[in-house]
Amino acid sequence: MISPAKAAAPDNIPKCRIKTKTSPLMLDDARIIVNLLKGKTPEQLVKILDCTYGTAENAKLFYTQFEKNIGSGKGFPAISCMEDFVRGVELIAWSPKDFEFVQDHLGIISSLYGFLRPGDIIGSYVLPPDTILHTQRGRRVTEFWKNNLTAFVKKYVESRGETQIINLMAAVPRREIDFSQIKADVYEVSFMEIASTGNLHCTSSWRLNRLRANLVEFIAQNRVNDIEGLKKFDFEGFRFSPERSSEKLIVYYKV
Repeated sequence: MISPAKAAAPDNIPKCRIKTKTSPLMLDDARIIVNLLKGKTPEQLVKILDCTYGTAENAKLFYTQFEKNIGSGKGFPAISCMEDFVRGVELIAWSPKDFEFVQDHLGIISSLYGFLRPGDIIGSYVLPPDTILHTQRGRRVTEFWKNNLTAFVKKYVESRGETQIINLMAAVPRREIDFSQIKADVYEVSFMEIASTGNLHCTSSWRLNRLRANLVEFIAQNRVNDIEGLKKFDFEGFRFSPERSSEKLIVYYKV
């Protein structure tokens, strides 16, 4: 599972060869957020979304036309809308078979749509997961999603007979799912290196987003379907470190 840290709205949506185009599975929940936000003015959205006025105007238009676009099928594959993700990989280089694999194995956790598959058609939106948005489920977007998204993922994983989850989500979106409720082994992934001070530390956040994207690309292009396969990942000097890893933690270390 992976998640965009802040938005699903890159400046330029990249082209890709994905053939499977599907509809998001949690639209009823998404509509609750949409109906709250489409009644806000651009001035209010600037404060709620912590964005510029121009972005707020685009957001207002997006929420207002949400149902119309859903009905017409207008939008982009979810995997191509992940701002942090598409900065790290060239989706146009992926084969249709690569996309078929991730469609069946990758879950994208979205602050607006909940659970997405790579081929789900969505609009380009901005909604940070820690946004304050008062609903009957809580005062933040993370609280809005937690129970329903946990229940959905639990059912989804069990119905497919999955036994392992690789958690590549950013820190704040992780609060939207209670993995303790899901009957699967959840593996965390860490990228570590030696700083100029000589101390061991986790790599910087901007680089981490890219490394997570490259790991997903490695999984897709090599059809990795077990933990042993993950250990073969090697990118820009980051390699699996057995001595730093543990039972549920996979560490890639750069010398």
